[in-house]
Amino acid sequence: MQWDKDEARVGTGGGILPFWPRHSGQLGNREMILVAVVAELLEEYTVVVARVLEHLLHDAPFPRRVRFLILRRLPFVSPSPPPPPP
Repeated sequence: MQWDKDEARVGTGGGILPFWPRHSGQLGNREMILVAVVAELLEEYTVVVARVLEHLLHDAPFPRRVRFLILRRLPFVSPSPPPPPP
């Protein structure tokens, strides 16, 4: 498989590849595994960063409402529990 450094494009399927195979419009097994591994690492990294931010902002000197709005908008944070049934 030949790679063309001048024709780097964003891959389809949710992943970003630095180089795209010149002769094929589809990813090979090796590239798909690489994209899956990178996506998994980024997801885990995002969860860790969100938890660290949540921990830092939990005791921050912001008003409770502002702190709540910030924490609520963090990605990959467990959603608030649904309201109890009536």
